[in-house]
Amino acid sequence: KQWYQRRVAITAGGQLWNDQEGTVTITNHATGQKACLFFQPYKTTKHYTKIKGEVYDIDGNVVIQIKGDWTSHFQYKHVDSETWTDVWTLETDILEEKKKYWGFSPFSLQLNEPLEGIAPTDSRLRPDQRELEHGRVEEAAEEKLRLEELQRGRRKANKNANPQ
Repeated sequence: KQWYQRRVAITAGGQLWNDQEGTVTITNHATGQKACLFFQPYKTTKHYTKIKGEVYDIDGNVVIQIKGDWTSHFQYKHVDSETWTDVWTLETDILEEKKKYWGFSPFSLQLNEPLEGIAPTDSRLRPDQRELEHGRVEEAAEEKLRLEELQRGRRKANKNANPQ
C-alpha cells in the first residue's frame, strides 16, 4: 500500500487549529484499487476538518464515494446507491468536551497526566503545559516565555563559564 502526504498547516493566533489540506492517495498494489481522500482547506469551506473522497476499481472507475469530518464522522456510499452508510461517528458529548481542551479527548488528556516517580525534567511537569491543558492560554504563553528566558540565561551562563 502507498500513501501520499498532504500539506499540514498549524495556525496560531486566537484559536489554534491544524489545517489538513490536500489529497491523500492510497494505492493497493496487490489489487490495483486506489482511494483518493481530499482534505478540504479551511479557506474554501470555513471549516477545517471536512473531507471527501472516492474509491476507484482497477479500471479507474469510481465505485464508492466518501464524505465526512475527520474529527467526528465518516460516511460512504456506492455510486449506484442514494444511501450513505456510517463508517464511524464520535459521540456528541465527546466533541463538545474536546472544544474546551484544544481538540483533545478526555482520554488523550489523561495520557499527559504526571505519574508518581517521574523524572523532574519530564515535560508533563511543565507549568505551561498544565496551564494550557486547563484552558488558560494567556497564562500558558506567559509561563512558556518565562521558562524560555530562564533556559536562555542558563545557556549563556554555561557558555561563559570557564571550564577547568
